[in-house]
Amino acid sequence: MPKPSLSALREQARNFFSRLPSNPSAADDRAMQQLAKKIIKESQTELETIPVSDLKLEEVELYLKLKETDKDCDLAIIIYHSTSLLQWKNTYSTLESVLKKIDCATLRTDRSESIIRLTIDMLLIYAHHIVVSDRPAVKQYLSVQTERKWAYGPVDNSGKRIRLVGNPDYAVWYGQVEDIDVNVIVFEAKRRGNTSLGLAQCLGYMGIVHQLRKEAGKRDCTIWGMVSDDWMFCALKINNNSEWSYHYLNSTKTRKGEYGQVLGLLVHFLKYAAEMSPLHSKESSAQGHSQETSAHHHSQDTSTSPIYAGRDEVLDNYLEYSKMDLP
Repeated sequence: MPKPSLSALREQARNFFSRLPSNPSAADDRAMQQLAKKIIKESQTELETIPVSDLKLEEVELYLKLKETDKDCDLAIIIYHSTSLLQWKNTYSTLESVLKKIDCATLRTDRSESIIRLTIDMLLIYAHHIVVSDRPAVKQYLSVQTERKWAYGPVDNSGKRIRLVGNPDYAVWYGQVEDIDVNVIVFEAKRRGNTSLGLAQCLGYMGIVHQLRKEAGKRDCTIWGMVSDDWMFCALKINNNSEWSYHYLNSTKTRKGEYGQVLGLLVHFLKYAAEMSPLHSKESSAQGHSQETSAHHHSQDTSTSPIYAGRDEVLDNYLEYSKMDLP
């Protein structure tokens, strides 16, 4: 007799709880305890890991249930109007001065990813500064993470369960990372001339957050992303329907060191997150939390980051019912 899959065990547990009496018997307790142990063992089974950077675009779409669309025009419209956001001309002038100093200091060096990240560092820092200066209340919620290891799984690979892993160069979060609150943007830096090669990788990281937010029942699962070699900038979006789109910014300007359009786009992304977050909506944080509570169906991991596996909801139900301290 074949061993039941993790999804089958979860379904057994859900069915068990649906018919559980208000005063469970000792037999009920033993049955659920055995089922919970099976779920723990199966969820902790070591999965084969595949780096997100190794995935082809079609694999990213398959594993993360994404589909390209040419009907979402948001990026093109936002990019077209992004320079109109430059009401903060003094701040942008200061940024331009800093970026020119970086170019001057690195003129004779190879444009490696680490050098390119200096430009991206400044763009993100100044976009963050503009948003928090305009809206001081968001300062405590808006944070930038760099190169933190992510993992997501299991996902099905031709009948075989795998886990996707990787280290995105940048991830900007609005709210509590632990609650998978609004992810503003995933940013990937690539060597000069390799922007297109980073598209699938960036989309993969975006798709991980998108799927986690969907599984957690979040009301808006839109994710933004960007890939750049500091000459070419490609903006990406995954909408609430798991449809992705992309749009290249004007490289004629960025090749000359004119980054107003890029900065305006980043500012828009950050402001979008603040507007969409339940922390600043008419709903209270408590209401938003109760409406968006759900379990993550991923393999067990010791990290506290939401990008890593969480405990299955059937185990939490069991712990609540039995008060038993399971790992």
